Amino acid sequence: MQVMKTLFISSKIKPHSPKLGGVLAWFIWFISVAFVDFQFFLQISSGVMVDKLMTSFSMSAFGAGILASIYYYIYVLLQTPAGALMDRFGPRFLLTVGGFVCTFGCFLFGFAKMLWIAQVGRLFMGAGSAFAFVGSMYLVREWFPKNRFAFMVGVTETLGLITTIFGMIFMAVLIHQFGWRVFMWGSGILGLVLSFACWKYIKDKPTQTNDQIYEPSDHIPFKKRIMTILRTPLSWFNGIYCGLMFGIISVFGSLWSIPFIIETTHCSLTVATAATTMILVGAAIATPIIGYITGNYGKRRLILVSFGLLSTLVFMIILLVPLSIVSLFILLFLLGIGCSSYALNFAIAEEIAPSYAKSTSIGFTNALCVISAPLFQPLVGFLLESSSKSNGIHLAEYQIALSILPIMTLIAAWIATKLPEKGWIAKNENEFDSDSVLES
Repeated sequence: MQVMKTLFISSKIKPHSPKLGGVLAWFIWFISVAFVDFQFFLQISSGVMVDKLMTSFSMSAFGAGILASIYYYIYVLLQTPAGALMDRFGPRFLLTVGGFVCTFGCFLFGFAKMLWIAQVGRLFMGAGSAFAFVGSMYLVREWFPKNRFAFMVGVTETLGLITTIFGMIFMAVLIHQFGWRVFMWGSGILGLVLSFACWKYIKDKPTQTNDQIYEPSDHIPFKKRIMTILRTPLSWFNGIYCGLMFGIISVFGSLWSIPFIIETTHCSLTVATAATTMILVGAAIATPIIGYITGNYGKRRLILVSFGLLSTLVFMIILLVPLSIVSLFILLFLLGIGCSSYALNFAIAEEIAPSYAKSTSIGFTNALCVISAPLFQPLVGFLLESSSKSNGIHLAEYQIALSILPIMTLIAAWIATKLPEKGWIAKNENEFDSDSVLES
């Protein structure tokens, strides 16, 4: 049977490969990034629609929070299994399936008349989206030169951050104009188009045709792919650093920055929102730059440590020093640059894993990255409520609650000293190839 499968695969391999990093590579990568941006849209959509959803389903703010968080919980839960499946089947098949699952979730959500149906729709959206980022990283690994991996991760993150910046404005206009249900139906149609594009145009590797979905490592047990990563301490250090640094965006930038800025500077909501986007702008500019630097010149640990310390220092100044709005804009931009080092963790995840578990490793890292939101967003809220007095939440309460963020980035800087420089895996891959990873 194995001989027949080998003959089946080899019969579909073309005698020559397209150029790595060529036009075809960029085209295939662009399709996958369109899916990544689409899942960013789905992530932030509930925040834009929250008021209308509360009215449509007669639910409280707590219920709206549960509805929004369902996406994140299933997304985080499926990241590592999605990576293992990606290592087994490749991105073409799984991105197509993930797109159809997202499409089904969008339509189910859009047609929902009862809250539990909307929750199931949100669940399907999160489940389908779990394949987007790991699939895109798989294609980067196969279609681009190795020294471009960190740079391409940075470019992918930049596009995602830009989508976040402009997506909320774009969605708000559409939802105001046509209603949230029409918006979700339109999202379902877009997901359908992306699914067909993934199936028609994506090729897993430069040397294979669209008909091939088997991987050379398909004999590796699913359990081994996952346990290889879970039982590697370096994978945990790498993912925790990623989550601690990304917390600047997912915890502060996406939830608590606007009320803090308004309380600190007494500016308008529009100005506070504009100031918050400076975090995203800083990260969007810095991620591809540091990816290019580390991919070509090394010095990765130096960047990881120094950016962790930079984020700590800048955040302490923002918390403790009275600032003008102009100074705050500049410091938030620097904060975005500082936290951008989280993108390097995906390059580390790719390097430290054996060939049969690279997407598994990236999925695991992404899970620990994204989980910072559901873990630390409510923790900051709890600290705010615990420290506040009867007359409301003021600057002192924000200083206490948000102090966990510079502590997080300081811990990240220490963890960075444990992370490897570029090329570490070339000397240590034998540590992961042993079956001992499955032993107790």
